Amino acid sequence: MSLVDPVSKSPFSIFALARIRWLAILLSRLLISKARRAARNADWEKASNAYSKALRFNPRSGSTWVQLGHSYGHLGQIEAMQMAYLNATLAQPRMPAGHKHLGIVGLKTSLHDKAMSSLACALFLNPQDAELRDLLVSEEGEAKVEAQMGLAALAFSDNLPNPTYIGPRATILRGKARAAARQRRWADAERLYRRLTRIRSNDAHAFIQLGHSLNEQKKLEAAEVAFRQAIAVAPLFAETWLHLGYILSARKQHMMARAAFAMVNRLAPARREEHPILDSADSLMTATSTDLPDTFLNRRLVRPNDLNPREESVWLRLATQIERKS
Repeated sequence: MSLVDPVSKSPFSIFALARIRWLAILLSRLLISKARRAARNADWEKASNAYSKALRFNPRSGSTWVQLGHSYGHLGQIEAMQMAYLNATLAQPRMPAGHKHLGIVGLKTSLHDKAMSSLACALFLNPQDAELRDLLVSEEGEAKVEAQMGLAALAFSDNLPNPTYIGPRATILRGKARAAARQRRWADAERLYRRLTRIRSNDAHAFIQLGHSLNEQKKLEAAEVAFRQAIAVAPLFAETWLHLGYILSARKQHMMARAAFAMVNRLAPARREEHPILDSADSLMTATSTDLPDTFLNRRLVRPNDLNPREESVWLRLATQIERKS
């Protein structure tokens, strides 16, 4: 993580006391409270100074970087605002707000391609943001948005959350949810899996099962969101992309379905034997193949077997670069 001072553009330095974790957090919170009071009074100079000092105690706080960016924006310091948002994405790569605000600033400063990439990352991390999805689709079209989200999945493969102990409460909820699903009580299963995802936001399996429960109730739009949330947690799990493709196909979003199925072909080519739709994905859309980036259409490269997640991520990145040049 190489943070840059938004104003001086030099490497961002932290206070020596930041090494004392509990004290750094305490002082950081006091400064954030001071910054918020200043912001409520529209004293943006004072707010930016307080947020900046807070970050020198706790530079890994993505939300504080975002607030610092807002303060710079009110002061008309556009470059500093953009750098603060960029630091937010570095400090907490899986926080949607940093990517979203970085993308919005990019649109206003004519950095269209980079802005679209940042906004796609934000949507990938927070698929429930309907307003952002509408903005992206209006700018790029459904197929290109889906392709960008696929690339975002590869980019975030190195930033998966660390697995944590599930705990007794989550264990009980998961058991009840599974029992409801086995008995085909889909509404109950949905309710229980939703509760589980609230306390286990990094549990891809919980989001997948929530998606299945919603799909069984024909709640296709909500099921799509659940599967996208699962992908945001574990982007290299081909099974979730497959479920997403089927949901998108059922919703008649054929171009987006094709992009999802292409990710399955890329991550797990052997799945084509079990799911012929992966081979016949071309028939799902009437548009020409030029409507989608080459990254998602070229299948000449075959993924080696028995790759660990890190090796798989590296292979995917290399394959993307090679196919772009082919």
